[in-house]
Amino acid sequence: LDECSDKIEMKPIAKDALVFFTNGQNPVNNLSSGQVQKIYQGHIKSWAELGGQDTKITAFQRNEDSGSQVLMRKLVMDGLEMIEPEEELIEMFMGGMVESVIKYDNNENAIGYSVYYYLKAFIEEGENIKIFDIDEVEASNKNISNGKYPFTENFYVVIRKSEEDSSPARKIYDYLTTNDGKKFINSCGYVALP
Repeated sequence: LDECSDKIEMKPIAKDALVFFTNGQNPVNNLSSGQVQKIYQGHIKSWAELGGQDTKITAFQRNEDSGSQVLMRKLVMDGLEMIEPEEELIEMFMGGMVESVIKYDNNENAIGYSVYYYLKAFIEEGENIKIFDIDEVEASNKNISNGKYPFTENFYVVIRKSEEDSSPARKIYDYLTTNDGKKFINSCGYVALP
């Protein structure tokens, strides 16, 4: 971006969030940002430390080159070192993460993370999944849009500065910040910026 900054136009159009989830039977509903960090540093090891059952926390991670792992390191861990997971606790695909967490040993011991868009768009109604509130804030369109939910990231539209006003790229670029464009973004499962 630094090398191309004089050649591109870029503007934020939507937000997504990194959310944490578990099996729907887990009695814990809220985690603090610090607790999430401590789980993934290996300092909190039992759900009893979080108000749940006295069972070991099984913390799934994504593979290092996945977008959600990049967001995890950037938005949540903020430079803190994550524990090295056992190989069977690394998921290569988002669908695998969801499946593994909600069905792990047929109990509520596992935790994982995903982008909000994925869970909202692809999890079927009635799926046995619970998304944790973070710092007492629910992961919802409203809380992601207004910045109350802590782990959010902007999505951008980028075009060449040289695009003419009549070019399809310029028209889409401009459209995405209109009211109709925002409705379209929301219909796709993302959270349009206010």
